[in-house]
Amino acid sequence: MSEILILYSPGCSSRKVLPSLLKEALKELGLDYALEEITIETPAEAEELRFYGSPTIKVEGQDLEPGADQEKSPGLG
Repeated sequence: MSEILILYSPGCSSRKVLPSLLKEALKELGLDYALEEITIETPAEAEELRFYGSPTIKVEGQDLEPGADQEKSPGLG
């Protein structure tokens, strides 16, 4: 089972649609997963979870956006 995290900043508009779209795609692919949604509210949380922008999707701890960790520092803005 894959662990998938969706990280958001407060008020992120993607929060309303992204989880259902992701669940639908994973179901169509027949993938087994555990999905967790987390709102990043402090700079410390952003640093700890390596949050580079909202939304951020991580599979098994790896950011799906290639090179995201090389472009900027983690944070809320």
